[in-house]
Amino acid sequence: QTCALPICAAAMSLGVMLAPVPQWRIGLLLRTPQKISIKEQSQGTETAGWEKYKYSSQGPYYLRAGTSLNLGPWLVAADAYWYDYSQIKFESNLWDYEGGIPVEPIDICINDDLRRHYNSVIGFALGGEYLLPVFNVKVRAGYRNDPAFKDGQGPDGLTAISTGFSVVPVPQLKVDFAAVQTTWALDMEEQWIVTNYSVNLIFRL
Repeated sequence: QTCALPICAAAMSLGVMLAPVPQWRIGLLLRTPQKISIKEQSQGTETAGWEKYKYSSQGPYYLRAGTSLNLGPWLVAADAYWYDYSQIKFESNLWDYEGGIPVEPIDICINDDLRRHYNSVIGFALGGEYLLPVFNVKVRAGYRNDPAFKDGQGPDGLTAISTGFSVVPVPQLKVDFAAVQTTWALDMEEQWIVTNYSVNLIFRL
């Protein structure tokens, strides 16, 4: 039997936005390492009482940059991020046992695996939107690429293609439709393809 106590997460984000000209925006975001801490109480068949465990994970710095350009009815945007998964650090009070004897903290093996097999990645996204001159309709499309973050195991990154439109029939109502197709490349030349559709109604008072 396991009882998870409250989970704590902490991080700080710093951002800046520049406008060299009214039609051009440049943004930069820096997030400090995010730390997630968990406390857990567990009771097994071999223990008479509750045992308490503490473990946490801390990520690296996260950097994101983006830009957008407004050209009349056109709006184009680009976005890129950097994240080094190999710098993730795990901490706990748990030990590996052999024959009932504690050998070493499990942190050593987990952190070594993170350093050797997880990657520093740069992902990016591109998108555009066009306002139809006659109707109050915006059409848009986008592309996103998230590289693989682990060597030779599991998903080998993903790509996503999105399309959609929004229409404002009256000033108080906006209808938005989006379709996103996401592709994961897996081991043994296998691929997963998932398509999601969404419709949103927005009322303005």
